[in-house]
Amino acid sequence: MKRFLTLIIAGAFLLSASAAFAQSTICKSKTGNTCTIQEVGPFMEGISKACGNAGDCELDDIMQVVVNVGNYAVGLVGSLVFLMWVISGVRYLGANFMPGGFEENIKKGKQGMVISTVGLLIVFGAFAGIQTLNAVLRGSTVGEKPGQPFVDCTGQEDGAVCGLNMECSGGICMTGCEITSGDEGFACYDTTDPLYKGRLSGCATGLCPGGDSTRCCKFK
Repeated sequence: MKRFLTLIIAGAFLLSASAAFAQSTICKSKTGNTCTIQEVGPFMEGISKACGNAGDCELDDIMQVVVNVGNYAVGLVGSLVFLMWVISGVRYLGANFMPGGFEENIKKGKQGMVISTVGLLIVFGAFAGIQTLNAVLRGSTVGEKPGQPFVDCTGQEDGAVCGLNMECSGGICMTGCEITSGDEGFACYDTTDPLYKGRLSGCATGLCPGGDSTRCCKFK
């Protein structure tokens, strides 16, 4: 089953990449080195411009698509499981008023909440796994210069590429956001997160790891 899903994802990615090659100018933004969600959609957000525009895709691009699809699937399943948990809780608490009898509602309500709780734990575990995969992906991708791998900052000169939009500074691997903003209070935020909606200012792309949705902003 896992192998079948992998083949489906890989096939969908190859078809999308082929379409991108035919159009050749999908990713037109002048900031950052990756394609935005507006240009390629949620499943391919964060792939390199070379992949989006010319179909010149690497393993990192495929892994980024896998992470995007995984996040979408986890979000969808998590929402359904949470809805089931709420319905079961309502049935349990309102056993006297729901059709089917008090004892039956209590029994079904308990069963539903147990199953939903287990489902939520599985979803949280899957989400943690996807985030770990994403962190590994960001730490092992190829640098902006072709053929130049990320380096360990120990003993390296300032400016050496140690991660995606990250450079060595004083022996520490720092994001471009940290280096350029200094003490002005800027940090990397996921601008698609509803938690930060309307609370970020001065956002700039190309200074943080991840796709263009992760930007260097000041929190109000």
